[in-house]
Amino acid sequence: MKKLVLFLAASACLLADAPNPDFYVSTFGGVNWLEQTLQSNVKTAYKTDALGAISLGCKTGQGLCSRMELEGSFRRNPLEYIRDKKRVKHEIKGLTETRSVFINTYYDFKVLSQMTIFLGIGSGYTFMKLDIAKNKIKAKDKKEGMSLQYIAGTKTPLSEHIDIGAEWRFFIARGDYREQNIDLFLTYNF
Repeated sequence: MKKLVLFLAASACLLADAPNPDFYVSTFGGVNWLEQTLQSNVKTAYKTDALGAISLGCKTGQGLCSRMELEGSFRRNPLEYIRDKKRVKHEIKGLTETRSVFINTYYDFKVLSQMTIFLGIGSGYTFMKLDIAKNKIKAKDKKEGMSLQYIAGTKTPLSEHIDIGAEWRFFIARGDYREQNIDLFLTYNF
């Protein structure tokens, strides 16, 4: 929690020092892969599903912090099976959903006259929910906590106000919950 508070304070200072910040809103969606270990040596397999998000950001134009944004995202993956300690596969129906709020910071660099490549990192808070059902047995699990994501991608302008792009995200919540995303995004620059 202390790291998040320090990150938010540093972010506010950077935004306050930006000479003329340019604001933007972005929406993105794509494919989501989930990897999770429930307990020691118990593995789960999930089907590939979707991610959707919206963010509000500010271009600071300053060094390693070219942009900062507040992001709200939603990810989901159906549970395919669980493999126990004896490596026995159990077919189980289930669904995992995560809802997150992040503060992301990016470093943008131009590679061609119109194309920008970016690297980013985000710190946030995530709410995770797992629903499982087999025969007449149903179980639910809810967890929440700090999360982190690494971001890399490319974007190009379509017009003065609209950018399009693609990115990869690696999401970590707790030690055993990891998701990877490939998504497309659309940004409106004010």
